[in-house]
Amino acid sequence: LFKKVLKLNICPEKEDGVEHSVSYQQQYTCNDANYTLISLRSPRHHVWSQFTMCKYSRWGKRVTRKSTDFPRSGDEYEDDEVDFDSWLSHFDSMGNETNNHYNCYHPANLLTRALTSPLDDVHDGRGGFDPNITLAMKTYE
Repeated sequence: LFKKVLKLNICPEKEDGVEHSVSYQQQYTCNDANYTLISLRSPRHHVWSQFTMCKYSRWGKRVTRKSTDFPRSGDEYEDDEVDFDSWLSHFDSMGNETNNHYNCYHPANLLTRALTSPLDDVHDGRGGFDPNITLAMKTYE
């Protein structure tokens, strides 16, 4: 809509596709764009969305099957509550460890990592969990 109506050079051009950090996107995939659009969510809703994406989406099922301990007790709402609690507890007990994230999303500071990391993919926690303030300020220039 923005691109067609207002004739703006906006990135990303599509509504879906591969997710990258904002910094990576600006450097490599959208370096000639005048504007970079990002979508922010409530952190609580975002964490729930990450869990359900890992548990129910085609991609999530494929990647979490490689990790046999991903909490998957059933498909009822009550099962989701139990599985979500187990999933979150798993990450809470890990601290800053990034190795065992079920091959899916690591929920710690994901929005912050997406806005401040120079890496292309921040789903798994690579690059740490503390924001790079210098890079964050460059992202907003």
